[in-house]
Amino acid sequence: MKETTDNIDVNPADITSSEEIKQLKEQLLDMQMDIDILKEIFKVLKKDPGIDQAHLTNREKAVIIDAMKNKYSLPKLFKKFNFAKSSYYYQEKVIYAEDKYQSLRKRIIELFHENRDIFGYRKIHMLLRREGKKVSEKVIRRIMKQENLVARRKRRRKYNSYKGEITVPVENIIKRNFHAERPNKKWLTDITEFSIKSGKVYLSPIIDCLTEDVIIVGRNGFK
Repeated sequence: MKETTDNIDVNPADITSSEEIKQLKEQLLDMQMDIDILKEIFKVLKKDPGIDQAHLTNREKAVIIDAMKNKYSLPKLFKKFNFAKSSYYYQEKVIYAEDKYQSLRKRIIELFHENRDIFGYRKIHMLLRREGKKVSEKVIRRIMKQENLVARRKRRRKYNSYKGEITVPVENIIKRNFHAERPNKKWLTDITEFSIKSGKVYLSPIIDCLTEDVIIVGRNGFK
């Protein structure tokens, strides 16, 4: 218990009854249990010991409780994790039952991480079908939930009302009259943005109002 008592300043004169001694022992035991839980989270689940216990799945809680049940009573562990007894025994049954989807489970995890953790169960199902594996979407969804495989959502680009630097307005000499009497008299253009894997590209074609042809820029000028 040395690990939990170093930071506790107790004056023996303040302990006046066996009841206070009992309460102190319970506090020390509770602190020791917290420390052991953090150790098991890192040792068994390979997770950051600072993780909030509320964020653990029922499956993960059952694994930790099972690893500590020889040192602490199950009722105390259930209370510490706020975990129902029935939920614990259900998870025990699922964990230790023969997993007929063991190879499928492994492949689902591989496909999920190979695709940057962004595929949901429907796309994983599609990939498995391409490999010739016949399995229902329901089974895939359950396995992904058990393994805590949650697809990361693609960030939506936020609206930006910035219109650039404010300059003197250009005179509107066209006034929506797009008719031209001869070539190269009036040109129109617009910019379209495309997002590709390597980044962003922009298309800005130039159209002649008379012929409606695309103006091509060459070495010797416009064509």
